[in-house]
Amino acid sequence: MSLLDIAANTLDNFDPKNDSVNSGSTGLPDGDYLTAVESIEHRSFDSGWDCLQVVFTVLDGDHAGEKEYDRISFATKSKAGKAIPDFILSRSIKFVIKLGSLLGVEMKPEYFASENETDTHEMLANVLASEKGKSVILHIKHRSKEDD
Repeated sequence: MSLLDIAANTLDNFDPKNDSVNSGSTGLPDGDYLTAVESIEHRSFDSGWDCLQVVFTVLDGDHAGEKEYDRISFATKSKAGKAIPDFILSRSIKFVIKLGSLLGVEMKPEYFASENETDTHEMLANVLASEKGKSVILHIKHRSKEDD
Protein backbone atom coordinates (compact mmCIF):
# COMPACT_ATOMS: atom_id res chain seq x y z
CA MET A 1 0.00 0.00 0.00
CA SER A 2 1.46 3.38 -0.96
CA LEU A 3 1.72 6.37 1.37
CA LEU A 4 -1.01 8.05 -0.68
CA ASP A 5 -3.33 5.04 -0.14
CA ILE A 6 -2.59 5.03 3.60
CA ALA A 7 -3.22 8.79 3.84
CA ALA A 8 -6.52 8.50 1.96
CA ASN A 9 -7.67 5.63 4.19
CA THR A 10 -6.58 7.51 7.31
CA LEU A 11 -8.42 10.67 6.29
CA ASP A 12 -11.57 8.66 5.55
CA ASN A 13 -11.54 7.13 9.03
CA PHE A 14 -10.15 9.91 11.22
CA ASP A 15 -11.87 12.97 12.69
CA PRO A 16 -9.01 15.28 13.76
CA LYS A 17 -11.33 17.32 15.98
CA ASN A 18 -12.59 14.35 17.99
CA ASP A 19 -10.33 11.33 17.51
CA SER A 20 -7.10 10.58 19.34
CA VAL A 21 -3.94 10.33 17.24
CA ASN A 22 -3.60 6.79 18.61
CA SER A 23 -7.14 5.75 17.65
CA GLY A 24 -7.38 2.93 15.16
CA SER A 25 -3.69 2.05 15.24
CA THR A 26 -4.24 -1.63 15.86
CA GLY A 27 -1.78 -3.07 13.36
CA LEU A 28 -3.01 -5.47 10.72
CA PRO A 29 -6.78 -5.76 10.38
CA ASP A 30 -8.56 -9.00 11.28
CA GLY A 31 -7.80 -11.76 8.81
CA ASP A 32 -5.44 -14.55 7.82
CA TYR A 33 -2.03 -13.62 6.47
CA LEU A 34 0.78 -15.61 4.89
CA THR A 35 3.78 -14.40 6.85
CA ALA A 36 7.44 -15.14 7.38
CA VAL A 37 8.77 -15.24 10.92
CA GLU A 38 11.32 -12.43 10.70
CA SER A 39 12.71 -12.69 14.21
CA ILE A 40 12.22 -14.40 17.54
CA GLU A 41 14.18 -12.88 20.39
CA HIS A 42 14.29 -11.98 24.03
CA ARG A 43 13.84 -8.19 24.28
CA SER A 44 14.38 -5.95 27.24
CA PHE A 45 13.47 -2.29 27.49
CA ASP A 46 14.76 0.71 29.42
CA SER A 47 11.68 0.49 31.63
CA GLY A 48 12.93 -2.88 32.92
CA TRP A 49 10.14 -4.81 31.19
CA ASP A 50 11.23 -7.76 29.08
CA CYS A 51 9.49 -10.22 26.80
CA LEU A 52 9.70 -12.74 24.03
CA GLN A 53 9.25 -10.76 20.82
CA VAL A 54 8.14 -12.38 17.57
CA VAL A 55 8.07 -10.32 14.38
CA PHE A 56 6.00 -11.55 11.43
CA THR A 57 6.27 -10.01 7.93
CA VAL A 58 3.28 -10.31 5.59
CA LEU A 59 4.36 -11.93 2.32
CA ASP A 60 1.47 -11.19 -0.03
CA GLY A 61 -1.78 -9.32 -0.55
CA ASP A 62 -2.71 -5.73 0.25
CA HIS A 63 -0.56 -5.75 3.39
CA ALA A 64 2.59 -7.30 1.87
CA GLY A 65 5.68 -6.02 3.65
CA GLU A 66 3.81 -4.93 6.78
CA LYS A 67 4.92 -6.32 10.10
CA GLU A 68 3.11 -7.68 13.13
CA TYR A 69 4.96 -7.47 16.44
CA ASP A 70 3.92 -9.83 19.22
CA ARG A 71 5.47 -9.27 22.62
CA ILE A 72 4.71 -11.95 25.15
CA SER A 73 5.68 -11.74 28.79
CA PHE A 74 5.84 -14.59 31.26
CA ALA A 75 6.13 -12.33 34.30
CA THR A 76 4.02 -13.71 37.12
CA LYS A 77 3.81 -10.36 38.92
CA SER A 78 3.19 -6.82 37.70
CA LYS A 79 5.58 -3.95 38.45
CA ALA A 80 3.34 -3.15 41.41
CA GLY A 81 3.81 -6.70 42.72
CA LYS A 82 0.28 -7.81 41.87
CA ALA A 83 -0.13 -11.38 40.56
CA ILE A 84 -0.73 -11.71 36.82
CA PRO A 85 -3.95 -13.72 36.35
CA ASP A 86 -3.49 -17.35 35.32
CA PHE A 87 -5.67 -16.91 32.21
CA ILE A 88 -3.25 -14.29 30.85
CA LEU A 89 -0.23 -16.52 31.44
CA SER A 90 -2.12 -19.48 29.97
CA ARG A 91 -2.92 -17.45 26.83
CA SER A 92 0.77 -16.55 26.49
CA ILE A 93 1.80 -20.19 26.89
CA LYS A 94 -0.77 -21.25 24.28
CA PHE A 95 0.58 -18.63 21.86
CA VAL A 96 4.12 -19.98 22.17
CA ILE A 97 3.00 -23.62 21.95
CA LYS A 98 0.94 -22.81 18.83
CA LEU A 99 3.89 -20.96 17.28
CA GLY A 100 6.17 -23.90 18.06
CA SER A 101 3.69 -26.27 16.43
CA LEU A 102 3.45 -24.12 13.30
CA LEU A 103 7.25 -24.04 13.10
CA GLY A 104 7.65 -27.77 13.73
CA VAL A 105 9.17 -27.41 17.19
CA GLU A 106 7.98 -29.60 20.05
CA MET A 107 7.39 -27.33 23.03
CA LYS A 108 8.18 -28.94 26.37
CA PRO A 109 6.87 -27.90 29.80
CA GLU A 110 10.43 -27.48 31.10
CA TYR A 111 10.90 -24.53 28.71
CA PHE A 112 8.64 -22.62 31.11
CA ALA A 113 10.37 -23.80 34.32
CA SER A 114 12.91 -21.01 34.78
CA GLU A 115 13.02 -19.20 38.09
CA ASN A 116 12.20 -15.84 36.49
CA GLU A 117 10.60 -14.48 33.35
CA THR A 118 13.86 -13.22 31.89
CA ASP A 119 15.30 -16.74 31.83
CA THR A 120 12.02 -18.08 30.40
CA HIS A 121 12.09 -15.49 27.59
CA GLU A 122 15.72 -16.34 26.88
CA MET A 123 15.01 -20.10 26.87
CA LEU A 124 12.07 -19.74 24.48
CA ALA A 125 14.02 -17.44 22.17
CA ASN A 126 16.86 -19.99 22.03
CA VAL A 127 14.48 -22.88 21.32
CA LEU A 128 12.56 -21.07 18.56
CA ALA A 129 15.11 -18.67 16.98
CA SER A 130 16.53 -21.23 14.56
CA GLU A 131 13.10 -21.41 12.89
CA LYS A 132 13.04 -17.79 11.76
CA GLY A 133 12.41 -17.37 8.09
CA LYS A 134 9.75 -20.08 8.00
CA SER A 135 6.33 -19.22 6.61
CA VAL A 136 3.20 -19.47 8.75
CA ILE A 137 -0.40 -18.40 8.40
CA LEU A 138 -1.00 -15.70 10.99
CA HIS A 139 -4.62 -15.36 12.10
CA ILE A 140 -5.40 -11.87 13.45
CA LYS A 141 -8.54 -11.32 15.51
CA HIS A 142 -8.69 -8.18 17.62
CA ARG A 143 -10.32 -8.44 21.00
CA SER A 144 -12.16 -5.75 22.84
CA LYS A 145 -11.39 -5.04 26.49
CA GLU A 146 -14.80 -6.50 27.29
CA ASP A 147 -13.54 -9.88 25.98
CA ASP A 148 -10.99 -10.13 28.81
